[in-house]
Amino acid sequence: MEIADTDIPSIQMGARSVPKTPTIVRRIEDFEIESDFENSKKRAVTSQSRIMISPDVRVSEGKEIIRYYKKNNCLNDTYRKKLVNISVDYLIGFFDRNSMPSTYSREELARSIVVVFPKLKDPDSPKGYEAFYEPATQKGFITTRLRTIFRKKNADVESRRNTGRQSDEFEKSSQHVDEQENLVETMKYKDGSNDAAEIHEITKKTFWYRRKTGCDYNKYPRFFDTKGLISLEFKLMYPDAKKLSDTFPIYINKIFEVYHHTLHSKSEEITNDMGDNAWSKLVRAFFCILHILPPAVRGRNRETAISAQRHFIQFQKSEVPLAEVMKTKTSEHPFLLAVGQSKRYCEKYYLVCYDNIIPISNVTYGEQNFLTAVDILIKTHFVSNIEYNMNLRTFFDFISRLSSMR
Repeated sequence: MEIADTDIPSIQMGARSVPKTPTIVRRIEDFEIESDFENSKKRAVTSQSRIMISPDVRVSEGKEIIRYYKKNNCLNDTYRKKLVNISVDYLIGFFDRNSMPSTYSREELARSIVVVFPKLKDPDSPKGYEAFYEPATQKGFITTRLRTIFRKKNADVESRRNTGRQSDEFEKSSQHVDEQENLVETMKYKDGSNDAAEIHEITKKTFWYRRKTGCDYNKYPRFFDTKGLISLEFKLMYPDAKKLSDTFPIYINKIFEVYHHTLHSKSEEITNDMGDNAWSKLVRAFFCILHILPPAVRGRNRETAISAQRHFIQFQKSEVPLAEVMKTKTSEHPFLLAVGQSKRYCEKYYLVCYDNIIPISNVTYGEQNFLTAVDILIKTHFVSNIEYNMNLRTFFDFISRLSSMR
């Protein structure tokens, strides 16, 4: 059911120290908020804001919150948290990025929320919005969210400072370089299974040295037999990166929607969702992206989206020896090997890179496990300085940017 603009209530909200801007259009995840501001003599600013659902096909959370509220006359914990997160992000946009929004602004935001969503008002409290923000104690959902945001910001700043200090120390001390070389040499002969904790610690200590002197498989083979080492190295390279499993799932339905509206000729491997020989919906979502962003035409031998899929993932029955995959390998670029009794129910995923078949830890089962495998596959390219397969270059770059992996 589509929601008309007239079905959405307006929100009255005041904020102090808001920049003097005549019109602000700000997109906050799934909401588009348009505000007109007029200055009073006391330099306070009153905003007449209206929360609107954007017609953009990528928008989802805003519609979900409104629909859930209209259907149930309430919000469960999940939707309430989404509402608070979006509202707080909106509020922060009016202040200096290093400044906590004022008490007045937080209270006005809480008041605004219960105006837009009156069923969230607490009839047993004096003002009805104390659960979101209580001025006397300065506690509530809004304060909790703000503290979480600023705690992460402070941690990131400290991490960057420490990283900068390590870089400076590396440049200054030749003795330090000798120590780094000895540590790297030691790491080569460690056991990836029994010495994982020590290898992780050496990886942290030698990060700047290794990145400056080149980090590839021949120099650092432990990346392919030590649990969690690829993810650790990538986190050191991109401290603010997110995991694919945390971000990609929200786009799955929209990816299929764009695929069906964009391409006239459909792939049976994508449209077929019946039987054990069909890939799961999640895997097919990645195939959709590959079809929307097919390989570029190079020379006479054109690679199609269907044929390029084998550079991304291959399937093999459980009873077939793993080494068989090496016979069909067409390049040295990393790819995934899915193993199981059927494509729909893959039991294990492996990273095939150079002459290695590396098991990816099965922390969870099902779709989450596949996302972990794709996450490791993309990170491997960065950690080992491997260029993307030219047929998957646009595909991988789009996924990593869509999911804020770097």
